[in-house]
Amino acid sequence: MASIYLMSLALAIACLVLLVGFLSDIVLKRRKVFLMLKNTLTVLAWSLALYIYTYRKLELMPLLIALLALTFSIHTPAPPMAKEPYGADYAAVTTSFFNILLFVALAIMLTVSAYLSPRDMCIISIVIGVVATPVTTLFAKDTYRL
Repeated sequence: MASIYLMSLALAIACLVLLVGFLSDIVLKRRKVFLMLKNTLTVLAWSLALYIYTYRKLELMPLLIALLALTFSIHTPAPPMAKEPYGADYAAVTTSFFNILLFVALAIMLTVSAYLSPRDMCIISIVIGVVATPVTTLFAKDTYRL
């Protein structure tokens, strides 16, 4: 069953990133709002994961997969936001730096997860979402240009 959930997650993300890109660049012409929404959805998704794990409510797994897919796909506007304030000379550097930070954070989370329970990892993910909200509010700049 886990393989079905993982494939569903990947397919949903692949479809939703197109929608998020369209909404952020064509419809709303704003990007920061998506990052703010991502923080809220992160807290909701990992709270749901904690609930499912604690109370063994496996019938809620499809909802969790959908919520996680939406949460991950909303990250789409972040790389352009990282590079757009800078000229073309620095765009590749800022994009690379952005990706390095993400991969390092993921490597740390995967390393730590080997020593913690799923419950603790859900709680850590919730805390990260809560902490990211004021950080995003203070430091992220909406970079959309016409």
